Amino acid sequence: MRRAVPVLCWIVVLAGCGDSTGTSQSTDLATLKSLTSPYQSFDAGKAAGYNAPFQNACFASDSGAMGIHYGNTTIDLTATPKVTSPPFLMYEPQQDGSMKLVGVEYVKAAPQTDPAPVLFDQKFSFNSGLGVWALHVWAWKDNPSGLYANWNPTVTCAFTPASLPMLAHHH
Repeated sequence: MRRAVPVLCWIVVLAGCGDSTGTSQSTDLATLKSLTSPYQSFDAGKAAGYNAPFQNACFASDSGAMGIHYGNTTIDLTATPKVTSPPFLMYEPQQDGSMKLVGVEYVKAAPQTDPAPVLFDQKFSFNSGLGVWALHVWAWKDNPSGLYANWNPTVTCAFTPASLPMLAHHH
């Protein structure tokens, strides 16, 4: 019985040592997934206002792809980004012609001299080509490069409809 107490104490200590950023990050990710779950249906995403394909293109690079970004033009890109208002849903074109939700992109239109916005305890990176701060969240497709990486090596633009070109997008 004497050994059970120290083990129990270590379990309590370790359980209490989780950092609060992880908790906040987990809560925010759960919120995002709950919010975007209905948009796994491409038609539901379009009906919710995510119907403007950014640059009418699927974005790919040597590091992977992002898919096609469908924007919701009612979301103010100059406002402070909120977990509950992702301005872009990222869809990966599928071989059968359907679209699969793979993640979201948050954007803040502000100069590089402004402080980087933060969501999910992650600082946005500045995209100098577009002049915006951006953060990708691969909420719906695992990314071996990381949950918040710009590119996902498991996403492809190979099945992009002929009406949408494939473009390199630099982050």
